[in-house]
Amino acid sequence: MTLTTPAGTSNAIPFRYFGPPFPCSLSGASGPLAGGDVITLYGTELSTATSVRFGTQTAVPTAITDRQISVTVPAGAAAGTVVVSVTTAGGTSNPATYTYVAPPPPPASPPRSAHLPAVPSSPSRGRISPAPR
Repeated sequence: MTLTTPAGTSNAIPFRYFGPPFPCSLSGASGPLAGGDVITLYGTELSTATSVRFGTQTAVPTAITDRQISVTVPAGAAAGTVVVSVTTAGGTSNPATYTYVAPPPPPASPPRSAHLPAVPSSPSRGRISPAPR
């Protein structure tokens, strides 16, 4: 690139245009609400990625190539689908989506039986009586 003014033209310097990123797929479209999964985003113009947003949560990506980055999914605020966007030197991508899945509920306690033996309430409770002779 050169700059030309009435005083003359500058020396040429290298110039690279960074277009906006375009993620087109994620290696994992859903995961646990606690986060922690490492996923890969595939697209174009991803080599200068500085952040990936999952809804309101931000993660720092690792550039693998200009067409893929990896990122550890941050914990979600609530179960459900969130918008995923990538920020690079060229701007912010159109959104993709990721779904946070809530953990399953704990198993239910077994029901109490209505046929439990009665507990004696007499003073002899817990004492052993001698056998009759």
